[in-house]
Amino acid sequence: MAQEALLEICNDALMAADKGMMTLVVLLDYYAAFDTVDHSVMLELLNQKFGVRGNALKWHQSYLHGRTCSVVADGLTSQCRP
Repeated sequence: MAQEALLEICNDALMAADKGMMTLVVLLDYYAAFDTVDHSVMLELLNQKFGVRGNALKWHQSYLHGRTCSVVADGLTSQCRP
């Protein structure tokens, strides 16, 4: 899925350049998003406010949904949590 999204972004940028248009790439750091932002709200904002659609939106959805985390300290690992 990530490869398809990257290829689509590159293709869209090349097509825009051929038409004399500019491309703006925004890189998102999701590090804090897992703790502070409702993922469905963030996905809706990406779609509605920033026009992220198609494979790019699907990639963000797959990246954010079904994630778990655990903590490792002093050789011990906590239970996985959503």
